[in-house]
Amino acid sequence: MNEVVLCGFLGKDWEVSQGKKELLAKNSLAITTITKKANEEIKHTDWIPLVVFGTNRVNALANYLKKGDKFLCKGRIFTSVYEDENQNKRTGFQVIVDNFEFVHQKEKQNIDHQATKEDNSVENFAQTDNMEEETF
Repeated sequence: MNEVVLCGFLGKDWEVSQGKKELLAKNSLAITTITKKANEEIKHTDWIPLVVFGTNRVNALANYLKKGDKFLCKGRIFTSVYEDENQNKRTGFQVIVDNFEFVHQKEKQNIDHQATKEDNSVENFAQTDNMEEETF
């Protein structure tokens, strides 16, 4: 089973582009872990690359979630092998987001960017969009 659930903060605004078959969006998710060692707090932040496919999903994310917003998603890990500038083989990964939730936005953001119960079409974007995966 290849399934991952992540919750963190968006590292930037969504980068939206047209893929071969459909719209896609990329971002990175910051997840900070705090450990204590000898009465000292040590913070470590992992940056997880995210990719979302599908026009409805991409539009919802680009319109409602911005840099610094909390983001909860469920997806799967996609790995790829590539050569760097020195012809060394490297392995990269991305999380292909299948479902997501609007968790909580920055307090300073305008209330107009938040989804409401009356406009539940935005909430349904994450679950109703039939997406076709493409190679990127």
